[in-house]
Amino acid sequence: MCDTDPLGRAERMRNHVSRTHADQWGGIDGLGRELPTRAETGPRREGRYVGLFYFLWLGQHGTSGPFDNSEILAKYPEAVWDPAHPAWGPENAFHFWGEPLYGYYLNDDAWVLRRHVQLLTSAGVDFIVFDTTNAVTYKKVYDVLFRVLDEVWGQGFTVPQFAFYTNTDSGTTIAELYEDIYKPGRYKHLWFHWKGNPLIIGDPAECTEEQQAFFTFRLNQWPNEEAKVNGFPWIEFQRPQRVFFNDEGEKEVINVSVAQHPSVAMSDTPFYGYGDNWGRGYHEGMEEPEADLYESIHRGMNIAEQWEFAIDEDPQIIFVTGWNEWIAMRLQGTTDRPVLFVDQATLAFSRDIEPMKGRVSRPLLYAVDR
Repeated sequence: MCDTDPLGRAERMRNHVSRTHADQWGGIDGLGRELPTRAETGPRREGRYVGLFYFLWLGQHGTSGPFDNSEILAKYPEAVWDPAHPAWGPENAFHFWGEPLYGYYLNDDAWVLRRHVQLLTSAGVDFIVFDTTNAVTYKKVYDVLFRVLDEVWGQGFTVPQFAFYTNTDSGTTIAELYEDIYKPGRYKHLWFHWKGNPLIIGDPAECTEEQQAFFTFRLNQWPNEEAKVNGFPWIEFQRPQRVFFNDEGEKEVINVSVAQHPSVAMSDTPFYGYGDNWGRGYHEGMEEPEADLYESIHRGMNIAEQWEFAIDEDPQIIFVTGWNEWIAMRLQGTTDRPVLFVDQATLAFSRDIEPMKGRVSRPLLYAVDR
């Protein structure tokens, strides 16, 4: 008999595949820390989710370099005082803070994206949120990632679903995503739904009535803004971090992040010893002394402290910043701090939990000696 609907048949077959969940596995990290067992945690709880900020931009704004801050500091520590030093490359170039485990990859590399999906699936991440806050959607990248997610899902794994975070020109960005993905129903099984509809972070006032009815909106929440009802924070500059409530009065979302930059420029602290930024070793109200900093950043003391608080608060969503940000644009600083990176600078002052290559030695954590 001829199958007149092969695509529909494939979809029905995939829907009947038994899902494999990550909580069926154990694990131990390089520091000897073991994953808790079901006996310690209790059964899975409905209505509790972990989301992860995921970035699509590596190699999408030019491929010069790669420029690696850790390598530059190791070879030319004096370069932090000279923005014209040739090691930096051109102004406004994007710099890695270190080398990813898979090398200086481009985000449309399906081989790398498949390993991301495998790792995040194994970690039990429920959904990933793409950073489209600067009005660039990175369709070239998300099309490849969607195919990879779909393939791994078709193999029976419970892969992370997805949503988007918008900010600049929020309505225009949402309209572009709506027309390309949501309105034609592409990869519907991978959409992360919240309160009955696909989740989008942005400004509903900038959207059409059709889009307002289609999505569940949560508001872009910046760390220096007053807390919004239905706010969705991507990072926090308060300690302990704030819990954000929805319009039903529920504890909905809290952020935990690897490092924070309340002083705005992440590079001010490791390059110049300036500001109140919180690196990976920050905990109990202070940065670890330099003698102990090397170990504390590898233990993730900063994010571990936030996790403990977030779990005690028990919101519906814990949102983690982040996975694969890796790069920041080099900008012109001030006379006393001439080299400026806002979002990523060094290992200690970066926000990634994607595995990196090797271990950075002690002298590369700071470069403040003149």
